[in-house]
Amino acid sequence: MKSTPTPADLRKQLLLAAAPYVVLAALLAVAAALVSWAYHHPAWTVERVDVRGDNRHQSDVSIQRAIKPALNESFLSIDLVKLQRAVEDVPWVRRAAVQRDFPKGLRITIEEHEAVAWWGDAQGTQLVNVDGGFSAW
Repeated sequence: MKSTPTPADLRKQLLLAAAPYVVLAALLAVAAALVSWAYHHPAWTVERVDVRGDNRHQSDVSIQRAIKPALNESFLSIDLVKLQRAVEDVPWVRRAAVQRDFPKGLRITIEEHEAVAWWGDAQGTQLVNVDGGFSAW
């Protein structure tokens, strides 16, 4: 004859069945915390920025000003697309490519507009490039 399990026995069976899932959840939480800590750790700060390409018409200061906000992030967490757009907003920059340069660097390759004419009055600040686009002077 089988006896009916007591509430204490049922609780014990439930705890034994749930234990592996609780341990797994705890391990995943610890792993996520470690990855987040490593991702944002100051050891991954950007230490060098290599600017290449055609940069005759803008100063290093204008490029540095454009990328400065991104340098507060870690090497791993920098949004390269956002940084590329910031560099392309610098006057004379037609196109930019931004890459991580492991372990703690960034490589920015710049292509400038090729100006062919002034636009507007004699004191105009717009240049027309070879593609018919405008660039601020």
